[in-house]
Amino acid sequence: MSPALKRAIRVGEASRGFSDRVHAVSQLAKGGECDVIMGDCMSENTMTLHGAGKITNKKKNSSVANAPIEQLAKEAIYVVKLCEDAGCPMKVAWVEGDDVTDTIHRLVSEGLKTAAFKEDADIVICGRVADAAPAIGAAAWWHKWTPEMFDKLPGALVIGHLIECSSSVCGGYYSAFKDLLKTGKHLNVGFPIAHIDSKGECILTKEKSTDGCITVGSVTPQFVA
Repeated sequence: MSPALKRAIRVGEASRGFSDRVHAVSQLAKGGECDVIMGDCMSENTMTLHGAGKITNKKKNSSVANAPIEQLAKEAIYVVKLCEDAGCPMKVAWVEGDDVTDTIHRLVSEGLKTAAFKEDADIVICGRVADAAPAIGAAAWWHKWTPEMFDKLPGALVIGHLIECSSSVCGGYYSAFKDLLKTGKHLNVGFPIAHIDSKGECILTKEKSTDGCITVGSVTPQFVA
Protein backbone atom coordinates (compact mmCIF):
# COMPACT_ATOMS: atom_id res chain seq x y z
CA MET A 1 0.00 0.00 0.00
CA SER A 2 1.50 3.33 -1.01
CA PRO A 3 1.46 6.05 1.63
CA ALA A 4 -1.00 8.87 1.09
CA LEU A 5 0.56 12.32 1.35
CA LYS A 6 0.23 13.87 4.82
CA ARG A 7 -2.32 11.39 6.18
CA ALA A 8 -1.21 9.96 9.50
CA ILE A 9 0.13 6.41 9.42
CA ARG A 10 -1.84 4.08 11.70
CA VAL A 11 0.55 1.83 13.63
CA GLY A 12 -0.92 -0.95 15.76
CA GLU A 13 1.03 -2.88 18.40
CA ALA A 14 0.09 -6.56 18.78
CA SER A 15 2.67 -8.04 21.13
CA ARG A 16 5.02 -7.04 23.92
CA GLY A 17 6.69 -10.45 24.26
CA PHE A 18 6.64 -14.09 23.16
CA SER A 19 3.94 -14.96 25.72
CA ASP A 20 1.40 -12.40 24.49
CA ARG A 21 -1.85 -13.45 22.80
CA VAL A 22 -1.19 -15.01 19.38
CA HIS A 23 -4.50 -13.82 17.91
CA ALA A 24 -3.64 -10.13 18.32
CA VAL A 25 -2.21 -9.65 14.80
CA SER A 26 -5.24 -11.14 13.06
CA GLN A 27 -7.51 -9.20 15.41
CA LEU A 28 -5.93 -5.87 14.47
CA ALA A 29 -5.79 -6.81 10.78
CA LYS A 30 -9.48 -7.72 10.66
CA GLY A 31 -10.41 -4.35 12.13
CA GLY A 32 -8.99 -2.53 9.10
CA GLU A 33 -7.77 0.28 11.34
CA CYS A 34 -4.02 -0.20 10.83
CA ASP A 35 -1.53 0.48 8.03
CA VAL A 36 1.30 -1.26 9.91
CA ILE A 37 1.12 -3.80 12.75
CA MET A 38 4.11 -4.17 15.07
CA GLY A 39 4.93 -7.06 17.37
CA ASP A 40 7.77 -7.74 19.81
CA CYS A 41 9.05 -11.20 20.73
CA MET A 42 12.52 -10.00 21.75
CA SER A 43 11.70 -8.25 25.01
CA GLU A 44 14.19 -8.18 27.87
CA ASN A 45 12.87 -11.31 29.60
CA THR A 46 12.80 -13.18 26.28
CA MET A 47 16.45 -12.36 25.63
CA THR A 48 17.34 -13.67 29.08
CA LEU A 49 15.38 -16.89 28.63
CA HIS A 50 16.68 -17.63 25.13
CA GLY A 51 20.21 -16.26 25.37
CA ALA A 52 21.71 -19.71 25.88
CA GLY A 53 20.09 -20.91 22.65
CA LYS A 54 22.41 -18.74 20.60
CA ILE A 55 25.36 -20.77 21.85
CA THR A 56 23.82 -24.24 21.96
CA ASN A 57 22.34 -23.95 18.47
CA LYS A 58 25.81 -23.52 16.98
CA LYS A 59 26.51 -27.09 18.04
CA LYS A 60 23.44 -28.80 16.56
CA ASN A 61 20.81 -28.56 13.87
CA SER A 62 17.34 -27.37 14.76
CA SER A 63 14.00 -27.15 13.02
CA VAL A 64 12.72 -23.67 12.36
CA ALA A 65 10.12 -24.03 15.10
CA ASN A 66 12.83 -24.74 17.67
CA ALA A 67 15.48 -22.43 16.28
CA PRO A 68 16.76 -19.63 18.50
CA ILE A 69 15.30 -16.25 17.78
CA GLU A 70 18.52 -14.90 16.22
CA GLN A 71 18.12 -17.07 13.09
CA LEU A 72 16.21 -14.45 11.17
CA ALA A 73 16.70 -15.87 7.70
CA LYS A 74 15.13 -19.19 8.74
CA GLU A 75 12.27 -17.34 10.40
CA ALA A 76 11.69 -15.30 7.25
CA ILE A 77 11.59 -18.45 5.09
CA TYR A 78 9.14 -20.02 7.52
CA VAL A 79 6.90 -16.93 7.43
CA VAL A 80 6.95 -16.96 3.61
CA LYS A 81 5.77 -20.60 3.67
CA LEU A 82 3.03 -19.85 6.21
CA CYS A 83 1.71 -17.03 4.02
CA GLU A 84 1.81 -19.17 0.88
CA ASP A 85 0.06 -22.06 2.63
CA ALA A 86 -2.64 -19.62 3.74
CA GLY A 87 -3.14 -18.51 0.12
CA CYS A 88 -1.83 -15.01 0.86
CA PRO A 89 1.76 -14.73 -0.44
CA MET A 90 3.75 -11.87 1.10
CA LYS A 91 7.09 -10.22 0.44
CA VAL A 92 9.15 -10.78 3.59
CA ALA A 93 12.30 -8.89 4.60
CA TRP A 94 14.50 -9.27 7.65
CA VAL A 95 16.89 -6.92 9.41
CA GLU A 96 19.89 -8.71 10.89
CA GLY A 97 23.04 -7.56 12.64
CA ASP A 98 21.45 -6.89 16.03
CA ASP A 99 24.72 -7.68 17.83
CA VAL A 100 25.79 -4.10 17.26
CA THR A 101 28.75 -3.69 19.57
CA ASP A 102 30.98 -2.44 16.75
CA THR A 103 28.45 -1.34 14.17
CA ILE A 104 25.67 0.59 15.94
CA HIS A 105 26.47 3.94 14.31
CA ARG A 106 26.41 2.44 10.81
CA LEU A 107 23.09 0.68 11.43
CA VAL A 108 21.46 3.85 12.75
CA SER A 109 22.64 5.89 9.77
CA GLU A 110 21.48 3.27 7.26
CA GLY A 111 17.91 3.15 8.60
CA LEU A 112 17.38 -0.48 7.60
CA LYS A 113 13.77 -0.80 8.81
CA THR A 114 12.79 2.16 6.65
CA ALA A 115 14.74 0.66 3.74
CA ALA A 116 12.85 -2.63 4.05
CA PHE A 117 9.53 -0.82 3.65
CA LYS A 118 10.89 1.12 0.69
CA GLU A 119 11.61 -2.21 -0.99
CA ASP A 120 7.87 -2.97 -0.72
CA ALA A 121 8.21 -5.58 1.99
CA ASP A 122 4.87 -6.69 3.42
CA ILE A 123 6.47 -8.22 6.52
CA VAL A 124 9.72 -7.07 8.16
CA ILE A 125 11.41 -9.36 10.72
CA CYS A 126 14.07 -7.77 12.93
CA GLY A 127 16.55 -9.09 15.43
CA ARG A 128 16.79 -7.23 18.71
CA VAL A 129 16.14 -3.56 17.92
CA ALA A 130 15.13 -0.67 20.15
CA ASP A 131 11.54 -1.08 21.32
CA ALA A 132 10.40 2.07 19.51
CA ALA A 133 12.43 1.44 16.34
CA PRO A 134 9.71 -0.32 14.28
CA ALA A 135 7.34 2.61 14.80
CA ILE A 136 10.07 5.10 13.89
CA GLY A 137 10.97 3.11 10.78
CA ALA A 138 7.36 2.82 9.65
CA ALA A 139 6.66 6.53 10.17
CA ALA A 140 9.90 7.54 8.44
CA TRP A 141 9.00 5.39 5.42
CA TRP A 142 5.42 6.65 5.28
CA HIS A 143 6.26 10.35 5.60
CA LYS A 144 9.58 10.12 3.71
CA TRP A 145 11.58 11.45 6.66
CA THR A 146 15.37 11.51 6.47
CA PRO A 147 17.76 10.67 9.35
CA GLU A 148 18.52 14.32 10.12
CA MET A 149 14.88 15.35 10.71
CA PHE A 150 15.31 15.73 14.45
CA ASP A 151 12.12 17.77 14.77
CA LYS A 152 10.04 14.75 13.74
CA LEU A 153 11.92 11.56 14.66
CA PRO A 154 11.95 12.12 18.46
CA GLY A 155 8.16 12.32 18.43
CA ALA A 156 7.96 8.95 16.71
CA LEU A 157 10.41 7.58 19.29
CA VAL A 158 8.13 8.61 22.16
CA ILE A 159 5.09 7.25 20.33
CA GLY A 160 6.86 3.97 19.68
CA HIS A 161 7.70 3.73 23.38
CA LEU A 162 4.07 4.31 24.33
CA ILE A 163 2.75 1.45 22.19
CA GLU A 164 5.64 -1.02 22.34
CA CYS A 165 4.19 -2.76 25.40
CA SER A 166 0.92 -3.27 23.51
CA SER A 167 -2.04 -3.41 25.90
CA SER A 168 -0.14 -1.80 28.77
CA VAL A 169 -1.06 1.66 27.47
CA CYS A 170 -4.72 0.61 27.09
CA GLY A 171 -5.17 -0.06 30.80
CA GLY A 172 -2.94 -3.07 31.36
CA TYR A 173 -0.36 -0.94 33.20
CA TYR A 174 -2.89 1.47 34.68
CA SER A 175 -2.29 2.63 38.26
CA ALA A 176 -6.08 2.87 38.68
CA PHE A 177 -6.68 -0.63 37.33
CA LYS A 178 -9.24 -1.24 40.07
CA ASP A 179 -11.51 1.23 38.32
CA LEU A 180 -11.57 -1.10 35.31
CA LEU A 181 -12.23 -4.06 37.61
CA LYS A 182 -15.24 -2.32 39.14
CA THR A 183 -16.80 -1.71 35.74
CA GLY A 184 -15.88 -5.10 34.27
CA LYS A 185 -13.61 -3.54 31.65
CA HIS A 186 -10.42 -5.36 32.64
CA LEU A 187 -10.52 -8.61 30.65
CA ASN A 188 -10.05 -7.42 27.06
CA VAL A 189 -8.39 -4.02 27.22
CA GLY A 190 -7.49 -4.11 23.53
CA PHE A 191 -4.35 -3.17 21.63
CA PRO A 192 -3.18 0.37 20.85
CA ILE A 193 -3.14 2.13 17.49
CA ALA A 194 -1.03 5.28 17.06
CA HIS A 195 -1.98 7.68 14.26
CA ILE A 196 1.42 9.28 13.58
CA ASP A 197 1.25 12.43 11.46
CA SER A 198 3.89 14.12 9.31
CA LYS A 199 5.02 16.32 12.21
CA GLY A 200 5.87 13.35 14.43
CA GLU A 201 2.80 13.86 16.58
CA CYS A 202 0.02 11.37 17.13
CA ILE A 203 -3.49 10.61 18.24
CA LEU A 204 -3.52 7.43 20.31
CA THR A 205 -6.51 5.11 19.96
CA LYS A 206 -7.15 1.40 20.37
CA GLU A 207 -9.15 -1.43 18.86
CA LYS A 208 -12.86 -0.84 18.52
CA SER A 209 -15.29 -2.89 20.60
CA THR A 210 -12.78 -3.58 23.39
CA ASP A 211 -12.68 -2.59 27.04
CA GLY A 212 -9.79 -0.91 28.83
CA CYS A 213 -9.17 2.79 28.27
CA ILE A 214 -6.91 5.37 26.63
CA THR A 215 -6.58 8.25 29.08
CA VAL A 216 -3.87 10.44 30.56
CA GLY A 217 -3.96 8.06 33.52
CA SER A 218 -3.39 4.94 31.41
CA VAL A 219 -0.76 6.52 29.16
CA THR A 220 1.40 8.22 31.83
CA PRO A 221 2.68 5.01 33.55
CA GLN A 222 3.85 3.63 30.21
CA PHE A 223 5.42 6.97 29.28
CA VAL A 224 7.63 7.01 32.40
CA ALA A 225 8.30 3.24 32.45
